[in-house]
Amino acid sequence: MADIADITQQRIDKENEQRFQGRPLVPQENNDDQPYDCIDCDEHIPQARVHLGFKKRCVHCQNEYEKQCRREVR
Repeated sequence: MADIADITQQRIDKENEQRFQGRPLVPQENNDDQPYDCIDCDEHIPQARVHLGFKKRCVHCQNEYEKQCRREVR
């Protein structure tokens, strides 16, 4: 059974894999010409969500990510 360090490392590895698939390592400064896209599904993230500080995942993918994290911790 994986401990918390293993689970955390798995999450880091998954995010790094996604980042290295042609995506920038650090999100670029956002302006109206360059909207943020979800790192999981590449769908556009609405500006209202971006202004709240959620710049990595759309609502659906964030919900799925959090469900997966809860399953892994148990």
